[in-house]
Amino acid sequence: MDGKRRIGQADRLAAVVSTGLLELPAAPGLDRLTRLASRLLGVPTSLVSLVTDEQQVFASQLGLPQPWADAARTPLSHSFCQYVVDDDAPLVVTDARDDERLHDNRAIDEIGVIAYAGMPIRMDGHTLGAFCAIDGQPRKWTAAELETLEDLAAAVESEIALIKAADDAQRAAATMRAVLEASHDAYVSSDADGRVRDWNHSAEVLFGWTRAEAIGAPATELIIPEEYRADYNADIARVRAGGRSELAGRRMEMPVRHRDGHCLPVEYTVQVTDVGSPVYHAFLHDISARRSAQRQLQRQAELIDAAPAAIIVRGDDGTIRFWNNGAEQMYGWPAAAVAGQDIHRLLGTEFPESLARVEEALETTGTWEGELTHRHADGHTITVLSRHARRPAPDGGTEIIETNADITGRLQAQRELQQRNRQLEQANLLKLDLMGMLSHDIGTPLAAIAGYSELLSEEPLPEFVLGLIGRIRKSTHRIDELRHNVLAMCSLDSGTLTAARQPVLLGPALREAVDAVETEVPIDCPDHVRVLVNPAHLTQIVVNFITNAAKYGGGATAITVRNGDGAATVAVHDEGPGVPAALRPRLFDRYTRAHETGGAKGHGLGLHIVASLAQANHGAVSHRDNHPRGSVFELTLETTRRGRSEIDGGER
Repeated sequence: MDGKRRIGQADRLAAVVSTGLLELPAAPGLDRLTRLASRLLGVPTSLVSLVTDEQQVFASQLGLPQPWADAARTPLSHSFCQYVVDDDAPLVVTDARDDERLHDNRAIDEIGVIAYAGMPIRMDGHTLGAFCAIDGQPRKWTAAELETLEDLAAAVESEIALIKAADDAQRAAATMRAVLEASHDAYVSSDADGRVRDWNHSAEVLFGWTRAEAIGAPATELIIPEEYRADYNADIARVRAGGRSELAGRRMEMPVRHRDGHCLPVEYTVQVTDVGSPVYHAFLHDISARRSAQRQLQRQAELIDAAPAAIIVRGDDGTIRFWNNGAEQMYGWPAAAVAGQDIHRLLGTEFPESLARVEEALETTGTWEGELTHRHADGHTITVLSRHARRPAPDGGTEIIETNADITGRLQAQRELQQRNRQLEQANLLKLDLMGMLSHDIGTPLAAIAGYSELLSEEPLPEFVLGLIGRIRKSTHRIDELRHNVLAMCSLDSGTLTAARQPVLLGPALREAVDAVETEVPIDCPDHVRVLVNPAHLTQIVVNFITNAAKYGGGATAITVRNGDGAATVAVHDEGPGVPAALRPRLFDRYTRAHETGGAKGHGLGLHIVASLAQANHGAVSHRDNHPRGSVFELTLETTRRGRSEIDGGER
């Protein structure tokens, strides 16, 4: 054998191991053959010996003495069968003690092997061992005995092949079971009657039924919704009748039913085997997450398409790959017409600097943003605020996402705003001119009218003339009041309204305000109350309250003063209809007019002006209901002690 024993060849040893008989328990079929050999040949001992490179293992044995019977193996020092393997041929020995190769084998003395006849056991081209008959006495084997032994060895080979096939099948089944149990896909098999034969762990998780509960139950009733059962049952009937399954070999999607009744989408494949009877093998996996992701992607695509901005995806070479509905609306080109075109050639892009600078920015930072001029499909140009971002493309390269917003109208609005600002500046100059005119050009003749009417009122004139002079004086005071209101409003709007406060004795100041409007209003003011206020502003506020009461409340009925806690509150009372509830939250706002709720007409500036004047004097105005009817308008000012000489930076 070329100096190398066959017994140690790796592929032969692998074949011995592959039988499984080195570890398997006793094989009843082999035991029947060893018993049969002992009866037919009249020998006390017969063995099925599998030989490795270190020992011989008895897959079946009869008649071995102890301890070898229990051990079911011996080292090669006790083996005759090793020579059957090495020679790949039968070994027939009449008396081993006289055999040159065997005479010192320890099996002679320790086991009692004298006469030996062994036939090779072969499988897949390899000699695995020997089927042998042993006698403890010298024996000359007849040709018939050897022929019988050879036939029995062939039967042993067949039995070993069957054992191996069964073991392989069992191992394959165990492996398949392990694979199915480890699979993330649910595995369900069913027989020709549609009843479940197998059900893995993933099926338990997916459908909620345990394997024990599912085995033997109709698969259609367990997992298939009512509306799909007829097609499934029809396919089973078709296969049972000898036809081909229309479901097998296809990848399909359908809803399945969970134990709790809810349905979920799955993707599944079906295979049909027919070994005696057809068996359906279905592999299913939950695609709820995939469906959700698809819906999300669809939603995102819809949002992108619905975006008012133009969203364009293009290659680095400018080739348009995606063009949303916003781009169609902005540029007038449908998506189908622009696909594959160069965006800059299509839109006649005008860059603030150059295309090269844009590409350089994209190369270095990945983004660029600026204004571009584009051409619409009808030929007119638009200005867009454009943002470009580079990202990896699905094909492995890069692409540019370009987002464009039309700012043509905004730029036009900015130009119009600039023109409007210039107009407002001119109006402001006009307002300043108006202030000068009111303070001097109107104030001077108004003072003359007031002075002359005052002199005339002291002359001994007829009563009706004095009445007319009184009306002139009253109208003069009203015009002067309006002049001061307008001046205050202009100062307020220009941010120059200030108040040079000084200590003012409140009682006499209130009497002067009442006299200014030539009316009779009772005044209840504690003596020696001094407030910090601009005297002109105080008069203007109180006069405004009194005239307001005359317009809307039937005239002021009283003026009262509350003094305490470092502040004095002047309250002008009336007993008119009161301020409507809807008007109160914005009573002191600009342009709030009582005629909005049916009152007298006005410009809605008076109360706003007095609120601003009060604030400039560190005070506040407010309104409350009078009882049982009417309104009370109040002015609260800071008080000071007599003798204080410097207020707010030196006012007296």
